[in-house]
Amino acid sequence: MAVGRAPAYRQPVGPARVRRRGMYVYPSARGQGVARQLLAAVLDWSRTKGIGIAELHATSMGAPLYESVGFQPATNYRLPL
Repeated sequence: MAVGRAPAYRQPVGPARVRRRGMYVYPSARGQGVARQLLAAVLDWSRTKGIGIAELHATSMGAPLYESVGFQPATNYRLPL
């Protein structure tokens, strides 16, 4: 059963970056670490591809999660990998 999604794509030009877009966890699965696991999977995949920076836009609900794993607020949230 699917409980969430975390689409991401590698930026096609410029420095090796991954952009994570539109992560969503179904309300019934929230508070169980699903978002943290989805984010970890995207970051792990990015590292195996040699990607050096992760970027995303955060909602006020998502910002605490991203900051807890080391993203720093900027125009976009960004994490060197």
